[in-house]
Amino acid sequence: MKWLIIIVFSLPLVARAEPVDSLIWSLNDADSQKRIQAENELARLGLSARPALVEASRSSNPSIAAAASRLLLAQPWFSDKDPYPVQILLNGYGTSNEAERIKVISNLAQLPGEVSHPALLRLIMEDPSEDVCWKIVTVLCPPINKVVPDPGIQHLALREMARRLNPSDARPAALVLAGRAWIWKDRAKALDYLARALRAESRRASYDDNELDFAFDRLAQAAVAEHRYDDAAQLRRDQSARIGVTQNSNFRAVYELFFLHGNYGPLKGFEGDVQRFSDQVDEPQVLYAISRAYARSGRMLESLMIDQTALNASLEPLSRKLVIQSMEGIGWRDLIPREGNALLGVEDDLSYRLEGHEFLANLASRTETDALAIDHFGAIRSVYQQITNASNDPVAIQEAIQRLDREIAMHTARIAEKAGDAATLSACLDKIVADREASTDANVVENVYPMLVAHNGKPDAERLFNDAYLNSRQRLAIDPDNPEYLNNIAWLCARCDQKLPEALDFAKRAVLAEPYEASFIDTLAEVNFRVGNAAESVKLEIRALDLEPNDAFMTRQLARFRGK
Repeated sequence: MKWLIIIVFSLPLVARAEPVDSLIWSLNDADSQKRIQAENELARLGLSARPALVEASRSSNPSIAAAASRLLLAQPWFSDKDPYPVQILLNGYGTSNEAERIKVISNLAQLPGEVSHPALLRLIMEDPSEDVCWKIVTVLCPPINKVVPDPGIQHLALREMARRLNPSDARPAALVLAGRAWIWKDRAKALDYLARALRAESRRASYDDNELDFAFDRLAQAAVAEHRYDDAAQLRRDQSARIGVTQNSNFRAVYELFFLHGNYGPLKGFEGDVQRFSDQVDEPQVLYAISRAYARSGRMLESLMIDQTALNASLEPLSRKLVIQSMEGIGWRDLIPREGNALLGVEDDLSYRLEGHEFLANLASRTETDALAIDHFGAIRSVYQQITNASNDPVAIQEAIQRLDREIAMHTARIAEKAGDAATLSACLDKIVADREASTDANVVENVYPMLVAHNGKPDAERLFNDAYLNSRQRLAIDPDNPEYLNNIAWLCARCDQKLPEALDFAKRAVLAEPYEASFIDTLAEVNFRVGNAAESVKLEIRALDLEPNDAFMTRQLARFRGK
């Protein structure tokens, strides 16, 4: 006889917790009671539900996003591992509104980086408000100047920490920060982050306050380098569409669009752009670009008329200054003299006249127009001498005069060498050698080095170069990946014909980090020429001119590399 044995297991009469994902979805339930129950359960789960709440706070479903944001903000925003100053600032963070949280971000940024950076990176990955997250990008990546956006993250340790971020497609600010962190290390990865940021913003626009420009700029730069000019133009149109809506009224994106037409066009959509941006068409930057676009299409009479209109359009001193800065940035330096000379005529503001002389002096120095450089540097020096006693910072004025004296002596020495004036040449070189700060001025060192070797004895030349080289190496040691530092030391070595194998390595690393920067490519071409590889120099200089068409200095470089 067979027995049927039934075994009964005793089960606890406790209901299993509903999965977090299901609770998140219930935040959008049509039944208000179920929504309340879901919120209560998620609140009870506490920090264990935080990752799901962070993700849900950026849901495309408004009800889910709003409820998840409330629950997320109700949780603590600091941990016991945070330094005490961070804990103090983040106490009550979640109960604050967006404006108050943005103020907290600003206060965190005042703390030392090793104290504040981990917390700021955590906040950019978790705060439910993208406006707050864009503020974090701003405080972590302050611009170098107001004309050209910051190329990347300048703080080395922060750069390494930001590379460990893995933002979702719902977090454009964090994606841009990650792109900045990788731009010098892995460009393909950086561009992918930046493209994802643009797609995220196209789905749900936030107030980026120009921080998204980094993504537009880098992706447009890549498109130009790959000869995808229409793609670059469309990126600039999309960027311009955000002006006054999700960023402030900075029209640089419009200028960049028309610069594309001026350099590579007229591109498809040119006439539409003229109509679409009719409010900006009377800006000098746009007029100069349209003039060049017309010239490229053979419409020379219209080009000349618009060119003259552009000159007359920039009547205000500030406008002229901004035009000059734009022309320097795009490589249209042939337009600088007309605008710079106009600044010299400003009667009621000495600062604008000084800037006009500075622009023209630097251009003359770049083009090796030595007598003109001396005139402008001398004019600046005279003004500084007049205001020394009235200045609030006479020490800074004296340092500026000392720098101007070095520039004037260097250009005078070049003129004397060409004229065979040995006495003047020797006096100028002696003056530079005696200047204890000369080695900090790489431009002077690289220009006087060959003259010192030829006329004043090699020891002085070697001492000056070695000091300048040591200064550059010390700067590079602080940030070994910085392409600007790599480029500067490579250029110094090349121009002084010193440490060329090392210079070649530095120049290659600079171009690897910034492959679309024309000046860096020019440096690599110079170093190759110095080591005897003229054919490679020609290829590189053609590539540099492709990025900055018709640049006078690089055009001369190309002719030199070709032996002409």
